[in-house]
Amino acid sequence: MKFISNLIPLGDALAKIDENQKLMDTEKIHLKDSQGRVLAHSISSYHNSPPFDKSAMDGYAVIAEDTFGASNNVIKELKIIDRIGAGDFSDKTLSNGEAIVIATGAPIPNGANAVLMKEFTYEDGDNLEIHSQVTPGENISPKAEDIAKGDELLGENVLIRPQEMGLIASAGHSEVEVYKKPRVKLLITGNELVEPSPEIDKAKIINSNQFTIAALIRSAGAIVDIEHGADDFEAVKEAIDKASNEYDVVITTGGTAISKGDVVVEAVEELGEVLFHGVAMRPGKPVGAGIVNDTQIFMLSGQPVAAMGQFDIVVRNYLFKM
Repeated sequence: MKFISNLIPLGDALAKIDENQKLMDTEKIHLKDSQGRVLAHSISSYHNSPPFDKSAMDGYAVIAEDTFGASNNVIKELKIIDRIGAGDFSDKTLSNGEAIVIATGAPIPNGANAVLMKEFTYEDGDNLEIHSQVTPGENISPKAEDIAKGDELLGENVLIRPQEMGLIASAGHSEVEVYKKPRVKLLITGNELVEPSPEIDKAKIINSNQFTIAALIRSAGAIVDIEHGADDFEAVKEAIDKASNEYDVVITTGGTAISKGDVVVEAVEELGEVLFHGVAMRPGKPVGAGIVNDTQIFMLSGQPVAAMGQFDIVVRNYLFKM
């Protein structure tokens, strides 16, 4: 059957694939192992961020009104009553005429309503000379400025990258529920294909697809096993039948054009259903998809550049959405 003569629009091909989209089961994993995985559920924050009013810089926690009128020409004096480093807090309450040394990120002490930058002061023991004024709230990052407790930070089906990992950690999660990685069988057909070598026999071609397509499969978040077989109809049919019962997805390369020895499409048709064979796109026209034993089959070209394009356009999103 020459399916390749009946080219369908790319949008129609993708729609046929979407109709048969499968979802993997989910599993809980530690956050440190989550890079490259896909969230199965949304992530909400257990905490406010910041969890308290904090200093936005190194300086002095003060009552802003005590600084009004201060300048290089009008120096005011305050008394230092405590010092707060990052990770510490003060149990003292600030009164008029007092200041507390504070580090960036430290909690604002009771009574203070501003932070005066160190650059505008001169410290002599417990005496603090100030040469500038601040307004209430200045240099303070208020509680929940970035994230409020209960906020939804990430939706389901989000790819977890390093930045998502940091956000999830900030929300208080050490574990995440993700979709299990799809298991993919990559079947490479071609009597002419050989392993990489400095010298190859006449009429043979190095099997580069086993490296490029396998790497693309892994980049889409799947696990891949590779098998190379000859252009023999019964052998190809048996391999597809077996793989479709053991794996979540089967991807073939080679055997999709109309020529002697191209047997993959015929094998899929005999075993199950060919959804389409031939898409109106260049490069990559001889791409196909089918269903065998309720398993999605993708049939890619044996030509490496075409196969890579077909994978990115037709296959990648299916694997990601699993």
